[in-house]
Amino acid sequence: MADEPTVDVVVVGAGLSGLRAAVDLHQSGLSVAVLESNATVGGKVLSSPVLGKEQVTVDLGASWINDTTQTEMYSLVERFGLDTIKQHVAGKYLFQNETGTVVPFELGSGFTTQHPDTMRVYELLGGVAITFNDAEDRTLDLVSLRAFAEANTENSLVGGKAANDLSLNILGANASDVSALFMVDLIRGATGLENMLSTGHDGAMYLRIRQGQSISPMEDANLKALDDIDMCLPGASAIALGLASLLPRKSIYLSTKASSITQTPEGCLTKSANGLLFRSKKVIVSIPTTWYPFVSFDPPLPVSKQTVTDSVIGFHGRVVLTYSGPWWREAGLSGVMESTKMGGPIAVTSDTSSDQDAHYSLTCLLVGSVGRWCSKQLSNGPVGKDIILKHLEEVFGPRVPGGVLPAPLAMVYCDWNGGTTSVMRPGTAYESRSIGDRFGHVHFVGTETSKEWRGYMEGAVRSGIRGANEVIDEWKDGHIVGGKSPKSML
Repeated sequence: MADEPTVDVVVVGAGLSGLRAAVDLHQSGLSVAVLESNATVGGKVLSSPVLGKEQVTVDLGASWINDTTQTEMYSLVERFGLDTIKQHVAGKYLFQNETGTVVPFELGSGFTTQHPDTMRVYELLGGVAITFNDAEDRTLDLVSLRAFAEANTENSLVGGKAANDLSLNILGANASDVSALFMVDLIRGATGLENMLSTGHDGAMYLRIRQGQSISPMEDANLKALDDIDMCLPGASAIALGLASLLPRKSIYLSTKASSITQTPEGCLTKSANGLLFRSKKVIVSIPTTWYPFVSFDPPLPVSKQTVTDSVIGFHGRVVLTYSGPWWREAGLSGVMESTKMGGPIAVTSDTSSDQDAHYSLTCLLVGSVGRWCSKQLSNGPVGKDIILKHLEEVFGPRVPGGVLPAPLAMVYCDWNGGTTSVMRPGTAYESRSIGDRFGHVHFVGTETSKEWRGYMEGAVRSGIRGANEVIDEWKDGHIVGGKSPKSML
């Protein structure tokens, strides 16, 4: 074929894991081609301009990091000279229970609840994450998260609901569909449940990358040169764009979906849906596991990997509303609201403002089946917008002067069908720990494959480093037929 690129390594997917793997491979002296099905890089990191305010962006995907236990992400923030914002939490926190009653109280830096039965479930999961051994893990995998909570709380109904609320907010899936071990493994990898939920210094929601001035778009099937782009204020997408800027021009193929990966004794042939054929010694797959069935693997993936693809598909959606000012702060509120009301539709809100840029916004999280329903309404325009505003009015309205919320300047929405990570059913989580194992010439990365911070940007970056190191180590050891030696990375 005339158009048949040949490289050392093909990377399928230009999310954070794929980009980080590609950068490390390139810097070791290996040639790479990155195939991305979308028209931009970043995967589940997505910063979007606000309608009517072209110089302001909001984050619709992964947003939060910290500077202590998420070392790889923070090192990239420093490498690209990005500003961060501490998550605003000053003011009262609002909790709406299943009947619609709203309870205000002070928000600490740890667990965001004052309900003792819920705390029991949280403490139970945190303790198990520390104390259980391998044999106990196998047993834990056989029960659902909901069943585990119900069996270990005095009030099984309250315990089960607490587990379900936690599962929906973190995974976008019902606790009855989730392996108890799977949630425990997530907690282990995030240095504990309290840190997982915390806005404190070691918490998963401590810092955001400053949002503000938009950045230039990418063009056609290649990255636009990024040398002249102001990288100071673009939101979380700056990390993906920064990594992309470290790769050679024309090494990223946008709008190029991998349709098949064929392994041969000499390496791999990767074919794209738009007719390109890439030859390489190695392939690194960095797409979500739920997408594996849409790529034809020859030979077929082993049963262990096929099992993982039959995971639960959770749902997370984000609605960002921008305002002329932070009206919630003026009312003594933090902007944080958690709702377990039947039908919601909003599960959680957070203050995602950037005071330095005079940008004020609330980000609303939609989860599970209710989130899916609300997503459909939002796609219909005014109906969905009214549903969101009505819920905000119901919770916040009685606590602001005059009882009426100001109209938002703009609303931006994005749904992530599949949540932040694949969700393992009971009986599958223990075996899924091998999800990142290589298969012949094909290596697997992605936040789902990470033992640390799975489902987070940190997990994605760490997995990319691991995948690149696997390939580099094989090259150095001479285990690749016809492979040249990469240069030293020291």
